[in-house]
Amino acid sequence: MSWLWKSLAAAGVLIVVGIGAFVFSVERYHRSGPPAQERRARELTIQPLVQSHATREQVVQSLGLEFVDYSVGSTNRQWLGRGFYDERAHQRAERYPGVLFHTTAMTMTWLLFDADGRLQDYYLCEQ
Repeated sequence: MSWLWKSLAAAGVLIVVGIGAFVFSVERYHRSGPPAQERRARELTIQPLVQSHATREQVVQSLGLEFVDYSVGSTNRQWLGRGFYDERAHQRAERYPGVLFHTTAMTMTWLLFDADGRLQDYYLCEQ
């Protein structure tokens, strides 16, 4: 009977080590793999635009991406709250009348504009 318990204990240790290795590799992938690289590249492009409070047209042209408009007055505005996993980000978007959204397989980009159409804030997150 003791060999059975030893075998079960060894199997349990292997399972725990396997799960730990999996969690570590997934976390590392998200910190330094393609999702993180895409997010950093997007941030490097957006930050100067926020600092200069670029116009909506300048932002769209600089990023070269196709956006969905969630601005006040658009038909999409009613769905704004469903796109955020983070309540703080949702609250920030609700403060701005201009909201543009773009997504890739790895990253969601929310751009937040004031009433004059100037970029004031942004929110990036992984899918």
